[in-house]
Amino acid sequence: MKKGQSSSQRSSLLGLVEEAIQRKEVARRILSLVSELVQTDEGLIFSLVEDQGLYGLTASLGAVERSVRGNKIPKNNPLIRAMLKAQRVVVKGEKGTDPFLAAWLDGLGMQVLILFHGHARLVGFCALGRRKGGASYASSEHRLLEELAGEAALLLENAFLREAIRKSRLLIQRANRAQSLDAISGGFAHEIRNPLTSIKTFISLVPQMKEDAEFIDHFSRVASEDVDRIERLLDDVLAFAKVQEPKLALEDLNDLVSSSVYFIRMEAEKHGVDLRLELEEHLSGVLLDRQQIKQVLLNLFLNSIDAMEQGGVLIARTRSLSKDDAEWVQIQVQDSGCGISEEVLPNIFDPFFTTKTEEGGEREGTGLGLAIVSQIIEDHCGHIEVESRLGEGTTFSIFLPRFPEVCDTPQAEKAASK
Repeated sequence: MKKGQSSSQRSSLLGLVEEAIQRKEVARRILSLVSELVQTDEGLIFSLVEDQGLYGLTASLGAVERSVRGNKIPKNNPLIRAMLKAQRVVVKGEKGTDPFLAAWLDGLGMQVLILFHGHARLVGFCALGRRKGGASYASSEHRLLEELAGEAALLLENAFLREAIRKSRLLIQRANRAQSLDAISGGFAHEIRNPLTSIKTFISLVPQMKEDAEFIDHFSRVASEDVDRIERLLDDVLAFAKVQEPKLALEDLNDLVSSSVYFIRMEAEKHGVDLRLELEEHLSGVLLDRQQIKQVLLNLFLNSIDAMEQGGVLIARTRSLSKDDAEWVQIQVQDSGCGISEEVLPNIFDPFFTTKTEEGGEREGTGLGLAIVSQIIEDHCGHIEVESRLGEGTTFSIFLPRFPEVCDTPQAEKAASK
């Protein structure tokens, strides 16, 4: 391997630490870089799947995958136990090589085994095939391969951590949505009851009006529209309750804001809150995850209603704007509630921070609502700002890029390529 080439490629490997998002992508890129470094066309990587108690084939190069008997190896397999006792780099044919590992490499037609030892565990391993031109793996290269093994282990550990964080966030979002659904259930029931009443009225009048063609035509059309409305409401709630990775699509922002307001009408009426919409006309579509942004809006709406114990006004606005030589949209949620003090304001997006109190001074709520709001907006490559004055009210301003080129997340890139 060439010295200049190896140093630059190792820098590329280390550079993955900040970019690592998904374990499979991390493994694929590690294998690509390492195989190029040692000049081989064949290789594979197995990585730990902790919750299943096994190592799974995560990346492969060349025809080697066809020779692997099963893509999963249990943690208690003798092969894994042999790896735990071995050095980071095992070269077939070298003196002292574990016979079990040598036989496994020989069965795959592989020459080298690189073990990724993480923090108190084996996070994965890489097998590499013969080098181009038939060159052998020199013992002088072991140190470099060992350093690469340490760096790759760090990358995989980093990917595991990100996956764990992502799963935790999804669980928290699910709990937060369940709380929001409980608050909007009255509005949902009310919105379904209206079309059901219309359909029920139509059915009750049919026997005596069946000869009236105009009546039958009119109410048939109304009943059909009401059934469609109920279906849309059900689909909306079911989609909202289902938490998953962001799915970006071109959406009508005004429609999204209006439908979100729809669900909190009953809650607002119960608290004497007047809802107002100030939506910019002819607002172009925005690339976003509809259900996640709806979760953001419901969180903000419900917080605003809670802040207006004596009633008040809640305004939802939309507008387009230019920012950083790109097109953006802004959503504002403004209330005339009690406001937030200057001392508290910098902390409101911190996880588990809450200003809500029950009678007796006990803290109420999880303090996760605004933290989730901030994270979702950040995932959409946007940001959120807040202005507030005690006794006057609070305004949250959400800024979202309209086009995916403003954002470099994998989800945006994927959506933009469609």
